[in-house]
Amino acid sequence: MTLPPSILKQLWEAGYGGKVIRVPARNQRLELKVVANEILKEAERLYESKGTTFVLERRGRSDFYRSFGALKLCRRFHLSIEEARKVRRRAYSRWNHWVRKSEANIFRAADKLGESGEGQRDYLEVRKRIRGGEEVAGVAAEILEMAWASIRSVKWK
Repeated sequence: MTLPPSILKQLWEAGYGGKVIRVPARNQRLELKVVANEILKEAERLYESKGTTFVLERRGRSDFYRSFGALKLCRRFHLSIEEARKVRRRAYSRWNHWVRKSEANIFRAADKLGESGEGQRDYLEVRKRIRGGEEVAGVAAEILEMAWASIRSVKWK
């Protein structure tokens, strides 16, 4: 393999002429984890805006996979189709675990606070505002505490 002249010049000036240099391989696992975290952040935004958990609904997984299509992920993150499917599967697994472990109980408790889903909408709105760094005033302390507990439980910040 030959290097461009500009890089060769920099290496010679740095005193690396005639020496063997090992270039580490890219850490693909870490890169895919970063992509999965981006998918999870986007899923969190969808959850707050639409109230879709992608787990508690009847077609949760297929809705998640449709929202984060493999070809969209390929274009957005420059992945192969296999990598996109793998990272999407990993992201859904982490999302599913988070919703079932911590968010489902909070979501059900919020549902009891208002009439016909009003508590859930209020909770998601407060959660979205807190995560966005906005000032939250005039909100019930119970909803505020649930929102903070939910935000603290997220692992993909």
